[in-house]
Formats: sequence, structure tokens, C-alpha cells
Amino acid sequence: MAKVKVYSAEGKLVEELDIELDDTLAERGEEALALSLIRQAANARKPYAHTKTRSEVRGGGAKPWRQKGTGRARHGSRRSPIWVGGAKTFGPDNKRNYTKRLNKKERRLAMRKVLYHAIVDGKVAVLQGLNYTEPSTKRGVKLFSDIGLDGKILFVHSFTEHAVLKSFSNIPKLKMYDASRINAYDILAHDHILCVRDEFDKVRERWLS
Repeated sequence: MAKVKVYSAEGKLVEELDIELDDTLAERGEEALALSLIRQAANARKPYAHTKTRSEVRGGGAKPWRQKGTGRARHGSRRSPIWVGGAKTFGPDNKRNYTKRLNKKERRLAMRKVLYHAIVDGKVAVLQGLNYTEPSTKRGVKLFSDIGLDGKILFVHSFTEHAVLKSFSNIPKLKMYDASRINAYDILAHDHILCVRDEFDKVRERWLS
């Protein structure tokens, strides 16, 4: 059993939620979490490095010199890998696929473990809701200050309201997600996770039930 603090839209503590957690997650799931982080980093990787093969290098249509009688080694193309300006042998290409897979049970275990530690360590807080009618970055900064959040913050909200989105989009060191996009890497990478009540209920239902 762990407790999560719930704050009002003005940043005042209103209650503490009792969260039922699986305490066995303290001792298991390290390997699944590591594989999950590797998978996420690999899937975000783009194959930018590229070298040209013989078929891609420009030129090389004519034989440099006749086959016999010159005393020089025979060559068929100036774009051979052994020529300066020629192709590259076994170089990197932008068709490489870095994608890694992880089965659903391992992904679920990784998320459950990282959420378990985030809640136990007091990184997670809940916000009852926001009643913004007009955008106000100043108000958004004051909310975090009143709650006592500093450093890197992950704000979990549906962001369907224009005023709410604009109020928080310019705050530095803040990442905004809805409940469907949270992942193990971002939970570990941020100092605090603030969830609106509706989104927190979705997280609990999907990962902690």
C-alpha cells in the first residue's frame, strides 16, 4: 500500500489516495525494464549514416583502359571500391532496421515496475483538474511552484482544452503526454510525474490493476 497526494487546481493538498501495489515488483522485473528501455531507444533510432555501393556511385561506365598490353592491372570500372572516389565495401546504409520487439508480458512487467518505484519514491502526484478559461503560462508555473515540483516534470493530461495546452507548452523542462503515451523511459527520466485525476485513473486501470 502506498499513498499518492492529490492537489487542487490552486496547488493545495486536498487528500491522499491509497494505492494498492504489488510489492513483489521491488525484487523482480529488472531485466524486463532494461529490455524495454533498449527497445524504446532502438525504435527511436534513425539510420542516417549511408555510403554508396558500386551501383549508386556516379560514373564508371567506361573501362579505364584496355584489358591487355598496358602493363597495368586490369580494371573494369573507376567506381570499384579499390579506387579513390569509388564505392565503399560493407559501409553503413540508410536501409538498416534497428527495430526491436518485446512481448506484451515483458512490456507490462516493465511498466508496472517503473510505476511501482515512481509511486513508492513519491514522484507521482495527482491533480483534481484545471479550470483555465484563458492561457496563462504564469499560472501554470505558479501551480508547479505551489505543489513543490521542480526540475524535469512529466505532466499527464488529455490536453483537449486549448487554454490548458497553451498555459503549459512554454514551460522549460516540462513534457506533456496523455495517459496512452506514457512510457518507462520518460517516467525514469523525469523528477516528478503530475497526472490529472482522469488520466491517473486510466494509468491505474491499465498498468496497476
